[in-house]
Amino acid sequence: MDGNTIVILAWQDVILRLEEDSSLRPAQRRDRISAVRRVCEIAGVDPIAAPASLEYMRPLLKKVRPAKHGLQPKTWANLRSNLRAALAQARPPQPQCHLDPAWARWRAALPNQRMRVGLSRLITHCERKGIAPTAVCDAVLERFLAELEADTLVPNPRACHRRTCYLWNEAVKKVPGWPAGPVNVPPPHAVRRTLPLSSYPERLQQEFELCVSPPAGHRFGRVIKRSSDQPR
Repeated sequence: MDGNTIVILAWQDVILRLEEDSSLRPAQRRDRISAVRRVCEIAGVDPIAAPASLEYMRPLLKKVRPAKHGLQPKTWANLRSNLRAALAQARPPQPQCHLDPAWARWRAALPNQRMRVGLSRLITHCERKGIAPTAVCDAVLERFLAELEADTLVPNPRACHRRTCYLWNEAVKKVPGWPAGPVNVPPPHAVRRTLPLSSYPERLQQEFELCVSPPAGHRFGRVIKRSSDQPR
């Protein structure tokens, strides 16, 4: 089987692999299988047909409003976390990455743990692809983003990519002789601070409508002015 062979075609394959995985504790197996089924149900996909890919699922999950399905935000976060864990468990082992001495030198030169951890994924990507430290540029970071979106368990690939660009530029400033220059840092995505009314339970929507509805007989969009000689 070569590295281009797709082993897991659908989420149902993930379930079958988890059922046969003796390394999992019963509670882990139950929670991960349950998460796969529940998330597929909420996202409106058939686990038999839907590809076991976060790239495929991510835009569907972004549209989900947990309250509409009777879920607390923490419960929804746990379901997604178990979904990612299920996919990681069911995937075939990744080929071992051979450490590049050139990259090992620059790993060691990073001044703190925050930068070492934050740049570790990019460095591993470069080692796996045979990209030298001196070759890192915007194009390399774009390919790194494509890998994050297509083939990793990162919950928010664009945020990870942006943070990596920022830390790379920090290394350029702080580490003497850093092997390549700064890269472009993409702007942050706007974060929505409110939810649409439709995301809340139907009963709450009805109560809200009653609260904001005008009194009987009132007509919006028209202001009636009384003259001083009009009877009150």
